Amino acid sequence: MAVHAGVCAAGRPRQGGVPGRALRPVDHADHPPAFGLSFAQKTVEAAVAALGEDIRNWPDASPVTLQDPAYVGVAVMAMQGRPGYTRIRTPYVSDADAARIAEATSHLTADPDLCLDSLLRSADRTTTPAPSLTK
Repeated sequence: MAVHAGVCAAGRPRQGGVPGRALRPVDHADHPPAFGLSFAQKTVEAAVAALGEDIRNWPDASPVTLQDPAYVGVAVMAMQGRPGYTRIRTPYVSDADAARIAEATSHLTADPDLCLDSLLRSADRTTTPAPSLTK
């Protein structure tokens, strides 16, 4: 059984990256993500969360229509500056290959709880010794 990812949206960097100036999130109504990708969704609301409000205007492209087993590995993609949506099919990855790749890249991951602990420690808010953030 192969595994396929869920939802991806790549946005713009946050505004205000000037030293001494606070960062503030970009308003996605004015600055939509550069691209959005969604595999099958059960509700239109989930599709909107992944791809934006405009997916309501393209019911034939909605990821809600990808519920059939024939659509395993198929996603709906939106790209900024291009009207509408397109479907893409991800390649099949065997369990053995997925496990091999996960093991080979596991050193690139970090536990969010450990990252938060490290941040708190750097701000002198805890005295617990720092654990390794990676595997």
